[in-house]
Parts: sequence; C-alpha cells; structure tokens
Amino acid sequence: MGSADHDTLAPLWVSAVSDDGHRTHFAERQVTEGRLASALAREEVSIYLARVDDVPAGFAVLTLDQLSGLTVEPTLWLEQLWVVPEMRRRGVSRVLLAAAVSRAEQVGATSLVSCVPATGRDEQRFFARLGFGPYVNARSVAPAALRRRLTADDHRETVATALVRRRRSLRARAALPRL
Repeated sequence: MGSADHDTLAPLWVSAVSDDGHRTHFAERQVTEGRLASALAREEVSIYLARVDDVPAGFAVLTLDQLSGLTVEPTLWLEQLWVVPEMRRRGVSRVLLAAAVSRAEQVGATSLVSCVPATGRDEQRFFARLGFGPYVNARSVAPAALRRRLTADDHRETVATALVRRRRSLRARAALPRL
C-alpha cells in the first residue's frame, strides 16, 4: 500500500484500534492528525491490504528493524494483523502472513516477529500453530506509574521515620478495646 490507499485503510485501522480496547474517537483523531499517513510514508513500514470480492477485508503492518538495536540480523516485525470480523475464518490472515513472508525474504530478514497479547488466547494458538514460538516476555507500564515507583524507592525510610511509625502503630494497638 502507498499513500494513495490512505482512504481505504483508515476505516479499517480505526476499527482495529477500537477492537484493541481504545476509544473510536481516539483512533479517528490519530487519522486526522496524520499518524496513519506518516506510517504509510515511512520507508521501513510496509502495509498490506487484503480484499475479498473487492471489499477490504483486513490489513497487516510490517516494520523492518535493520540493526537498529542489539539485533545482529534484520528482523521483520508484524506490528498489526487485523481482519474484519465478518471476513474471519476465510483465510484472509493467512494471505496477509504469506505477504509478510514474501516481504521478509525480499529484505533478507531472518526472523518474523509478532507481538501477541498475553490475554489473546485464540491469537496465541493461531500463531503457535503456524510455528511462531515464544521470543520475549514483554512487560509494559505507564511512565507516570513507573516514576511513582522509582520515587518511592528513593524515599526509603530513615531509622527515625521507622521508629516513629512503629511507635504510632503500638499506640494505636494499645488504644484498641480489649475483648
């Protein structure tokens, strides 16, 4: 797909983002702000659109990681694979994955990696049946939550603070009525 296909992909992408639990208006705003157009214009991003009887049925978003991190060989990441619910179980995702394999071979990628949600039991089974194995256990956190945790570690209790806390606790227990 190229930038000329933006209008065809946009409603599919909004539906896919909404299916992932995000609000529809959030996805629509991302389209109007140019996020999708920007992705279509990036050289390392490949987007494939599947059609059934000339009706858009799904898409795959691939990103080529060319030695940008600690990887030794090029890796093709399957960022998104989404099929219209009414078109599922018709082989659409297999056609999109075949396109991903062709792209991997074309760019010389030695691995094709897909991030599947841990809660996506059906998706996990689907990819496992196709030979995808566990690659990494990714964990995520909101930056604000991590900052709170890191700050809490920086404010460890001093001996004096711990003593005051313990005395207050003992006083509170002593004030409780005895049964």
